Amino acid sequence: MRPFKAIALDGHDAVGKTTFAKRLAIALGGTYVRPFGPPLGEALLLAQKSHQEEEIVKLGIQGIRGVARCASDNDLLVFDRCWITVLTLLSTSARKEFPREIPTIVCWANLSTTIDRLRARGEDVGLVESHEMYIKIYLELANEYGCPIVDTSLKSLDSAFAEVLGLAKRYISTAVSLSFSATVE
Repeated sequence: MRPFKAIALDGHDAVGKTTFAKRLAIALGGTYVRPFGPPLGEALLLAQKSHQEEEIVKLGIQGIRGVARCASDNDLLVFDRCWITVLTLLSTSARKEFPREIPTIVCWANLSTTIDRLRARGEDVGLVESHEMYIKIYLELANEYGCPIVDTSLKSLDSAFAEVLGLAKRYISTAVSLSFSATVE
């Protein structure tokens, strides 16, 4: 696989990941990529519901490598979800199996903001407890792995994006080209 530079935006639903990842790709001259769009995202959730952790790891690596294959030498890929999303689907013991090479910024919002944004988008909120659990897991993983967190709850879109952009520039200026080394059998 060719080397590439990357930055990932990760976090639970309705925190601004997609909006920011698309804007970031434009601002930095990179390429927006979404490794877990349909049908792979649905396959990941199905594997989680079936407690198939090996399948989750395999699908997660497949998604990241799949979009990375599109990169030209030293391209910048801006990921809309990445390895932290995969880790949220795994048990604590299985998380160490998944590679974490791609620098990641976690976008985060509190529960009430998340629910309000989902409703504003016309989405079925589902179980509030599920959102509460994932919000907590993303925050814990960001802290555990030293990922910067941008709280989008009380900031304007432009203010939160400015923070994301500043962090991304810092990460990219210190990052070397990556070659996602994990293998998929």
